[in-house]
Amino acid sequence: MHTEGAGVPRREAPACKVVEPGRSFLWRIFELLAGTKKAHHHICLGEVARSDIIWWDTFLKSWNGVSIFPPSLSQHPRHHFYSDAAGSFGCGAVWENHWFPYQWPPSSRGSAIATQELLPIFVACMIWGPWWKDSSVLVHCDNLAVVQVVNSGYSTDKDMMHILCCLFFIRAYWGIRLQAEHIQGELNVGHAPTRVRH
Repeated sequence: MHTEGAGVPRREAPACKVVEPGRSFLWRIFELLAGTKKAHHHICLGEVARSDIIWWDTFLKSWNGVSIFPPSLSQHPRHHFYSDAAGSFGCGAVWENHWFPYQWPPSSRGSAIATQELLPIFVACMIWGPWWKDSSVLVHCDNLAVVQVVNSGYSTDKDMMHILCCLFFIRAYWGIRLQAEHIQGELNVGHAPTRVRH
């Protein structure tokens, strides 16, 4: 990648005010550009930077060019939902009178619990995203690490970052302003679907 275009991503950074979840998929490119001393220097795009560019390319091809600025979560969120995961069985989420359970396939049962806890948040946004269009949503989760990852938009864990990429794509597509809040496990109604047996 030639860095004479180094100013381009920085000029496009205001686009993240329109496509707010996209900010997580520009900072690593900025980091690469910051390591160059001259505008004519070349840099090598690693797998992570390429995946970020693919995220933007995929999103922009499906975007209608219109964005409504989602309301701030400093106001009362319009929607609340609860999510949880049980390492030995599965995960689920509850929103109002809607809920879903998901049973882990045998290959997923050894995954890190934080990864398992992040998955139902993504699935919830996939399922209920059309009803949450252009609104603020607060997810209540009893895993503090997942709460921090959702709110920061970044994880050092490759599997969690992959789920975050998918989650942020859905957020951007539907204009969802998502934030996570930690809740004590005994107060989390999101565990109910994980107890459902098929």
